[in-house]
Amino acid sequence: MLESYIKRHNPIWPELETALRAHGVRNYTIFHRPGTHELFGYFEITDEALFGQLADQAVCQQWWLYMTEVLICDGPASKKGKEEHLNEIFHLA
Repeated sequence: MLESYIKRHNPIWPELETALRAHGVRNYTIFHRPGTHELFGYFEITDEALFGQLADQAVCQQWWLYMTEVLICDGPASKKGKEEHLNEIFHLA
C-alpha cells in the first residue's frame, strides 16, 4: 500500500502540519527502503514536553486512525500504526 501511503502524505492535512509545528516538530522526513515494507521517520523537536502534548490533539488522533489502513498495526483495534523506536548511539552536529 506504498502508493496510498505516499498519496496520504502529499499533501499532508494542513491542520496536522499546523499541529506538528505548534508542538515543536521540525525537519520531519519519512524514508522508504526500496524492496521492503520498511519506513524510517526522522524529525527534530524543540521541546520534549511540548512534543509530548501532540498525541492529545484530535487531529493527531484522527491522522493515526486514518493511517491504520495502510500501516502494520498491533491488531485490528489499533488506533495507530506500529512504531519501533531506535536508540541513538552516535550524533555529529
